[in-house]
Amino acid sequence: METKDRKMVKPANAEKKAKSNGQEAKKSDNKANESKGQATPEPKPATRVLPIATASDRLSKFEQFQKLGGRYDFLKAKDNELKNFKVSQDGTLAKVTLACPGANVEISASPIIEKIVELCEQELDVLLKKAETEIVEFHI
Repeated sequence: METKDRKMVKPANAEKKAKSNGQEAKKSDNKANESKGQATPEPKPATRVLPIATASDRLSKFEQFQKLGGRYDFLKAKDNELKNFKVSQDGTLAKVTLACPGANVEISASPIIEKIVELCEQELDVLLKKAETEIVEFHI
């Protein structure tokens, strides 16, 4: 440092050097992280949800949301019915009927019915989770 009588004069390129030194320090940090096997985090772009402009658009979205809710309620009711069936079956009186126009197949074998119920539970669980996710992530 110099005395009070003299003014400190910075060279014109001193500020540029300071900035470049800071950038070089960041680059060397990034290289050190990469050599350790760590990826440098990149900033995530901000996602922006655009508002719906008109009332009819909002009402249309609301109708879609109601249909999603109806589907979820239907699947939840079927899940409850299946659970009630599983609890009430004693293994002797249960029957599964497959029907189409002109043909019916009735199954009363307990092991087969148990496998069918298990498969139905698994598929219904997947559908319920999907419907719930759609409702939670839906934007009106």
